[in-house]
Amino acid sequence: MSTCLLILSARVHAGQGEREDMRSDRNAIHQDRDALRHDRNELRNDLRHGDYEAAAHEQDEMNGRRQDLREERQDLRNDWLNHRAHEDQEPGLRPFHDHHDHDND
Repeated sequence: MSTCLLILSARVHAGQGEREDMRSDRNAIHQDRDALRHDRNELRNDLRHGDYEAAAHEQDEMNGRRQDLREERQDLRNDWLNHRAHEDQEPGLRPFHDHHDHDND
């Protein structure tokens, strides 16, 4: 009985960690989107005022943020797929099937 509780506790803890990781990825994505929006405004202002050096700097920052955003989206996608696959393999999360019967239901 205590072994079952330890296994269940470990699975719950792992599930919480997965959810926290996905939540962190979503937050990072939102922050990068906000930062990109801000960078676009700065880029427009720099171009409007003829400050091409500052505009180039903003463009470099935007390219880095876009790369970060792609990686964070991919990480979130991978976390989600792993979470779903893990959920499908967890006996405690699936309908009960008695594997000792022979009628294959």
